[in-house]
Amino acid sequence: MEREPGDQRRASLRASDADREQLVETLRQHHADGRLTLEELTERTGRAYTARTLGDLDALATDLPPIHQLAGAQGTGTTPAGPARPPAATAGRPRPGRPCSGRCCGTAC
Repeated sequence: MEREPGDQRRASLRASDADREQLVETLRQHHADGRLTLEELTERTGRAYTARTLGDLDALATDLPPIHQLAGAQGTGTTPAGPARPPAATAGRPRPGRPCSGRCCGTAC
């Protein structure tokens, strides 16, 4: 299978520190989910921190499914931003920067 020109361009772009950190977090999640052994995580993390291009980073995760697709498919209640809160946990609470109306607990917080 031949790569599209856009894929080749992306693969040759320089990776940023944020790109490396994002991949390392993804690798840690795969380790936590049981897809990578500790040895594999250690080896891939080291390679991620020395990667120069996005292609180098992409190569470290070609055998792993995308995290965002797994969370939705398995119904784990997690998102890239963290665990989902049940609606009741935030219902009636004031939004940040707004005063409490007393509706959440009966007293003005």
